[in-house]
Amino acid sequence: MEKNYGIECLNVQKESTRKELYRRVCLARDFITENYNRKFSLKEVAQRSCLSVNHLLRSFKAVFGMSPYQFLARVKLSKAKFFLEKSDYLVAQISFLVGFDSISSFIRLFKSVFNVTPLKYKRLYFAQKS
Repeated sequence: MEKNYGIECLNVQKESTRKELYRRVCLARDFITENYNRKFSLKEVAQRSCLSVNHLLRSFKAVFGMSPYQFLARVKLSKAKFFLEKSDYLVAQISFLVGFDSISSFIRLFKSVFNVTPLKYKRLYFAQKS
């Protein structure tokens, strides 16, 4: 059975409280999306969204079906794919542009998600366009 996610998954009785909590979780999502390429802490995300760290973790997962860290990784990989497809940057440059400290961790995560290394992805992408 597939689990549903979204505002209705927030475990809150009052509708107005649920909407406010959802708004705050969306603030956290937006903060992560806008700051994906710089270092920040979970505490900073929680402060920006006016939630405790634990409440943020629980609520974020309930709404989006993943932790803030997993969401950040998805955003970084999405941006990396964009750069691989639309730029002449080297894999190492893209790795740092999207906020990875280590090229090897970027390559490992990219391959675990897309089953291909970033360089091979770029080559396949351009081969298909030709």
